[in-house]
This record gives sequence, structure tokens and C-alpha cells, in this order.
Amino acid sequence: TPKGYLFTYNGVQFGVDMAVEGVIKDLGEPKDKYTSESCAFGGKDTVYYYDGIQISSNDEEGYERIYSIYLEDDLVSTEEGICVGSSAEDVKSAYGEPGDKSSDVCLIYEKDGMTLNFNLVDGVVSTILYNDI
Repeated sequence: TPKGYLFTYNGVQFGVDMAVEGVIKDLGEPKDKYTSESCAFGGKDTVYYYDGIQISSNDEEGYERIYSIYLEDDLVSTEEGICVGSSAEDVKSAYGEPGDKSSDVCLIYEKDGMTLNFNLVDGVVSTILYNDI
């Protein structure tokens, strides 16, 4: 079961804390993938690369679960329509006022044990990160 905010890519909806196997099966083979020993967790981390997004997973719990989804260009957007290039005001209109950990360079929204981070450069979204807390 995913935590918090969900994301849809090529008609497949998924989120942080889901098993990656079904998601990758539904999305199709990634453009590339990279696996290494985890620095943050036990086990191995794998990053799956698709156009405009990266899906990161870890297998410490006996199955490969998604711990982050990274949006890196304006070809993809959040469920609420925010993408790279949106203004900070657009983000606040879609999500409300950000949490206390936010700053001028990052708007952070927490929901159900995950965060949605909008990194800003000059008040414009430069990247978006769905992340397990």
C-alpha cells in the first residue's frame, strides 16, 4: 500500500512504500537501471530510469520497495498538475501552505509518513521528490 501522495506515469499510479515489481511490470522496461549496496539502508538500492523520472527502491525488507520518486523535467507532473517550471505560488495553490521544514529553496509537504519536496530556484520548481521519511 502506498504512503501519502500518489504519482501517475504512463497510466500507472504508484507511490512510496509500494513493491516495485508490479510497478515496473506495468511501466515496462526502464531506459536504464543501476543497482548498488545501500548507503542509507541495509541491502541493495536500485534506481530505475524512465523519461523524466527516477524510481528508487531498496530490498532490505525482503522485497524491493519504492522509497523515492524523482521528477526531473516538465514532461511529467504531480497528480495536482505541478511540474518542473511551476511557480512556488502554483505549488501553494495546489497543496496549501507548506510544512514548517520548508524554506525559500524547498517547499515540503508531509502526508502519511512521506514527504513531497518541491525544490526551487528563483521561486520556480526545479525538481520534485516523493520521499519516504
